[in-house]
Amino acid sequence: MENAPYTADILEEFHETSQFEAASIGQRFANLLLDYAGFYASVFAFGFLIAVIFDAAGEPFLWQEEDVNPLIDRIFTMLVYVVYYTLFEYFSRGRSLGKLVTRTRVVHVDGAELTFKHYLLRSLTRLVPFDAFAALNGYPFHDRWTKTKVVQLR
Repeated sequence: MENAPYTADILEEFHETSQFEAASIGQRFANLLLDYAGFYASVFAFGFLIAVIFDAAGEPFLWQEEDVNPLIDRIFTMLVYVVYYTLFEYFSRGRSLGKLVTRTRVVHVDGAELTFKHYLLRSLTRLVPFDAFAALNGYPFHDRWTKTKVVQLR
């Protein structure tokens, strides 16, 4: 593991030289809860809008839970989740709904400007099982693997 591009040494060096203070675990947890609430509210609003459109068009919108393939449902939900996070963070320059409320932002560990690719990879790695549990030590997979860090704004 000596050649790993993202080691504890790099993290420690970034902590010491960074002009930003890292977001606390409490802020990160609040971000997670607020982002989940925003995601599910968005999905609900989108579903409601689709139902209204179908109703206005005179088409029945009868989507029974037993008609949905669980695998297709899971894949669709993950796709919407990735799109939601990617676009929200990209267009708000590193801030999700939770980060807006807690006054935090994601930055690259070397100070470089984040690109769409960074936001997309962060969103994709959030799908890795136990990513949220990895955040208990302060560095979830979606930060480690994309070399990003959530910091406090002043």
